[in-house]
Amino acid sequence: MNNRPVKQLWLSLTIGDEWGTYDLMLQAWLMRRLRCYQWKQWGRRGYRELRRRGVSRKLAWNTSKSAHGPWRLSQSPALCFALPSGFFIKLGLPSLIVNGMESPGT
Repeated sequence: MNNRPVKQLWLSLTIGDEWGTYDLMLQAWLMRRLRCYQWKQWGRRGYRELRRRGVSRKLAWNTSKSAHGPWRLSQSPALCFALPSGFFIKLGLPSLIVNGMESPGT
């Protein structure tokens, strides 16, 4: 017996639209983690990679010479511009958000 429709109904009645919020938070965390990982992979090439992706010279230089760690830099304007969410979706990463706030499971 398949209990999935019953579970989905129960979840929709008990927590309602909260799933959309959790999906947004998880999607944002995942994008930040991917930017952090990419920045670490670039290493000393960070400045060149940012410039190659259209970041201004000053912003790329300030970001690459920042004393902050990769996790904090993953929210910087330079990395958000160079590696937008669409970049990872084009690479084949599935999005958790479908049509705004809807979850793919509902």
